[in-house]
Amino acid sequence: MEELLGVSRRLRTTILGLCLALETIPSAAAPREPPPPPWRVLILYDGPRENPAAVVATEALRSALTEGASPRLVDIRSEVLDALSFDAAFLEPEVLALLRKKG
Repeated sequence: MEELLGVSRRLRTTILGLCLALETIPSAAAPREPPPPPWRVLILYDGPRENPAAVVATEALRSALTEGASPRLVDIRSEVLDALSFDAAFLEPEVLALLRKKG
C-alpha cells in the first residue's frame, strides 16, 4: 500500500530526518535579544488594602502598568504598613530594612 501512494518507508524516514536536522541548525537571522528584565513594583498601603477606594486604585495602576509594559513582564507586589495604627516614623528604619531584604 505504501508503494501505491508513491512514498516508501525509506523516503519518509529520510524526509523526517531532514526536517529534524533543520530544526537543530541555528537560524541565519539575527539572534534574538533577551527579553527585558521585569519591572518590579511595590505598592505600599497605609491602611487595609480591601478598602474599596484602594481596590479601584490598585486595579487601575495594575492595568496601566501591564498595558504599557509589553513585552516586558510586570511583577507587582504589595505591603500593608498599617500606618494608621502605629507610628510610621518610629518603625520606618525596620520597615525599610525588611523591604530591602525582600527586594
